[in-house]
Amino acid sequence: MFYKSLERFYRQFSYERVVNAYLKDKNEYVVLAENFVENLYFFIYELDTKHKYFLIIENTKNPIIKELKTLKNKDGYIVVSKKDFSQKISLKIRKKLAKRGICFTVENGLKCNKYFCLHRLVACLYFDCIGLEVHHINKNTLCNSILNLVPLTPDFHKLVDNDLKNGENFAKDVQNHLFSKKKKRNQTVANSDNVICEILKYKTCGFPTPKIIDKIQKYAKKSKIYEILNFYYYLEDFIKWLKIQHNQCFSEFYGKSKNGLFANSA
Repeated sequence: MFYKSLERFYRQFSYERVVNAYLKDKNEYVVLAENFVENLYFFIYELDTKHKYFLIIENTKNPIIKELKTLKNKDGYIVVSKKDFSQKISLKIRKKLAKRGICFTVENGLKCNKYFCLHRLVACLYFDCIGLEVHHINKNTLCNSILNLVPLTPDFHKLVDNDLKNGENFAKDVQNHLFSKKKKRNQTVANSDNVICEILKYKTCGFPTPKIIDKIQKYAKKSKIYEILNFYYYLEDFIKWLKIQHNQCFSEFYGKSKNGLFANSA
């Protein structure tokens, strides 16, 4: 059903929106990571020819674009200055990242001294890395794309590193398992696609949030409704994009709306 694709389409829309808004004039860049953490959209890229790293936080009223102050440490890892990072990234966002494992412990993740590893920032956008080490699958510590990273227990990390013949395959198997497990979970907002769609229809037609809550509260908690509305932050732009890029799906969505609720977005 189209409804099950709505979140996937919004993720695609968010990626294209960020690229068009921030990277149109950049010829050589590598996207290291792009993913939602709750309702915030994180996007990390490297300017390929200059080895500079940037973090974009979107899907919010006050988007952030920040060049990460980095250096290579004695072990060959790219590390980010915590002090510089904290100057533009709010404590609320840093707490989210700390709880996901930007450092080995939450406590170290919240401290603003010293450094954290760039590859941990990338990995924690996808996985819970608390108490785990993040392994570079091809053992190139300068290759910090999420496709080259996997969280492992310290003991298994040593085993993988020492097994020259099978280590890379072991790491890839773990990564595939984690991504597969992640896809099976309902990642965001609500368990019912129909509830999501009803909320979005009301929002598109100009219903204020209290009115939406009043109409939907039998099917979703107030906090869940807010979560849905925050996730689909650029709803009007998304509907326009959906109509252009996926007209058949838009027509299905439009046709299923009650009383022509989507008429204003046509």
